Amino acid sequence: MKALELTLLVTAIGLSIAFVGLRVRALVVRLRGRRIQTELTCPKRGSRVECVLVLDEKRARYVAVDTCSVFGRGRPLCTESCAWLLNRGLPLGEQPIAPTEQERERVHLPIV
Repeated sequence: MKALELTLLVTAIGLSIAFVGLRVRALVVRLRGRRIQTELTCPKRGSRVECVLVLDEKRARYVAVDTCSVFGRGRPLCTESCAWLLNRGLPLGEQPIAPTEQERERVHLPIV
């Protein structure tokens, strides 16, 4: 009985550590990820929206929607299926919005 209890305890601790590690990784990517302002067709509403997507450059995947014009300045309350669909290569008619002069100076982007 002791071996079974010890095995269950070690397994529970290992799974807890893995879960916390994944959540911390997601938070770090969300905070440090590259933000891309774009206009696309929302898969839920079918209308054009402006949004800021968070890109994990290491994995070349969209990890979240930072803001969406449907929800104003707050975090989106939807399931963020646009990021999910873009990661699978389905086009949503995205059109990157050109950065302003201030944004170019802040991140040192060349003027095109």
